[in-house]
Amino acid sequence: MAAPKQNLKREKLAADIRRELGGSRTTRFLHAMPAFKITAEMPDYLRQLLDRLEDCETPAQSRRR
Repeated sequence: MAAPKQNLKREKLAADIRRELGGSRTTRFLHAMPAFKITAEMPDYLRQLLDRLEDCETPAQSRRR
């Protein structure tokens, strides 16, 4: 069991991280990054990869039954 002093440090660290992640500067930064932008459509190559993955998984699922 962790000492009470360590628990307080962990709680403070968790609160600090939550505050930083929820801050307006972090939010603006993440919205500017392309990986965090929402797109309405999926690129064709990703759709093809997902279709291939689904085709591979279907036989494996039927063998388990």
